Amino acid sequence: MEISLKWIPIDHPFSLPESVKQTLQKLSAGGHLAYVVGGAVRDFLLQRASKDFDIATSAKPEEILAIFPDAITVGKAFGVLKVRIENGHEIEVATFRKEEEYKDYRRPSRVIFAGPEEDSRRRDFTINGLFYDWKSQRILDCVGGVADIQSHQLRAIGDASDRFHEDALRLLRAIRFATNLGFQIEPATWKSIQSRCKLIKKIAAERVRDEINGMWKGQAPHQALELLAESGILEAIAPAVMRVRKSKDLWRAKLKALKLCHELYPAEDPALLWTFFLLDLGNEDEVSKTSEALKLTNEEKARVFKVLEERHRIREIFQMRESTLIRWVSQPNFSALMKFYRIDALSTDGNLANYDFCAARYELFLQEASAQKQPLLTGADLIQLGLTPGPHFTDILRMVEDLTLERKFSSKDEALEFVLNKYVR
Repeated sequence: MEISLKWIPIDHPFSLPESVKQTLQKLSAGGHLAYVVGGAVRDFLLQRASKDFDIATSAKPEEILAIFPDAITVGKAFGVLKVRIENGHEIEVATFRKEEEYKDYRRPSRVIFAGPEEDSRRRDFTINGLFYDWKSQRILDCVGGVADIQSHQLRAIGDASDRFHEDALRLLRAIRFATNLGFQIEPATWKSIQSRCKLIKKIAAERVRDEINGMWKGQAPHQALELLAESGILEAIAPAVMRVRKSKDLWRAKLKALKLCHELYPAEDPALLWTFFLLDLGNEDEVSKTSEALKLTNEEKARVFKVLEERHRIREIFQMRESTLIRWVSQPNFSALMKFYRIDALSTDGNLANYDFCAARYELFLQEASAQKQPLLTGADLIQLGLTPGPHFTDILRMVEDLTLERKFSSKDEALEFVLNKYVR
C-alpha cells in the first residue's frame, strides 16, 4: 500500500480532557511526537462524544516508563502501556509500530517500532487510522480516512482480505462500526468479509459475544443482525439462528423486534436483545446450546430463559383468577417481562390487548405494594385466635392473601373476621 501523508487543518476546536492534554504535554516535553489516535479522532470529525482517548507516540516503551513510572506494563512487549490518570482511569499510550507474523488470527507475534505512517497502515479501517496533532491542531491522514468519514463509508486499510486474516475479530468490528455509525461497508471490504467469514471461529467466544453486545447497544441492532446473516458470520457462530431466516415471517418479526428494542428501550442492557436473538429456535436445547456457544453470562442466560419460559403465559391472563394474576405480576423483574411482551406483540400481530390488560394489573400491583408493605395476617394472629399451629396455617394465610389481592377485604379486622367465621366458629 502506498503511503501518502496528508495534513488536514480542522475548522472547529478539538476539546481534549485535561488529563489527556497533560499526558501529551509530558511526552512532548521529553522530546517525543505524541498524537491522539483512532476512535477519538473519528468521533471528533463525526461530532460525537468520545469516552476513550488513545495516544500514539514516538517514545519507546522504556521512554514512556521513564516519564510515567507507574504505568501498567501488561502490553509492553507490543509497545502498549496504560498511563494512570485521575479517578482510577487509564489512557493507552502506544509506540508507533508495524506488526508482522500473525499466527492466531488475533495478535502479531512480532512488532517493529516505526513512525506514524507505518502505524496507520497496520490498523483496521481508514476511519480509525487518523492522528490528531494537538500542537498544530491538524489531523494526519495517511489512509484516506477523512474522505471516508465524510462519505460515511467503512473501508479496510490496504488489502481487506489481509486485514481480516491478521485479526478475524475485525469481521465483527466492521459490522459494529458500520451499523452503529450509520456507514456503508465499501464493496471490496464487504466481499472480503464474506470470503473470510469462517475465520470468526478462530476467535474466543467471549470476544464474539462482546462485539455483538456492542451491536445491541448501537443505533441499528436489526441491521447488524441482517449483516451478520448476509456475511456468513451468523452461520458460523449461531447456525440455529440462521435457520430461522428460512421463515420470512419469523425473520421479519425478529428484525422488527430488535429495531423496537432500540427505539423503545435504548438504554436497555443486552439481555432483552439476546432474548429476541434466541427466539424461535425450535426447542430449549437449541437455545441452551447457542447461548453456551456464545458464552452469554449466567445473568443473561437466566433472564433469557425466564422470559422464554413465560412467553406464552400472557395469553392466559383473561382466564386467571385475580389473585393468581396479581401474584404472577408481583414476581421479581416482571418489568423485564413487560418489555418483552410489548415488543413481542408489536413485532408480530400488533395486538396489544393482552399487554395493556397485564400492564394495568402490574401498575395496580405496584401502587398497592407501595401502600401495603406487610400481610394483613401472620401465624401469630392465627394463634391468638386459638388455632393450633400446623401445615394448615400455610393454607389459611394463602387464602387470606388471595382474598386481599382480589380486594375482598382490605383491613386486618376484616381478615380476622373471615378466619373466625370459617375456621374457628
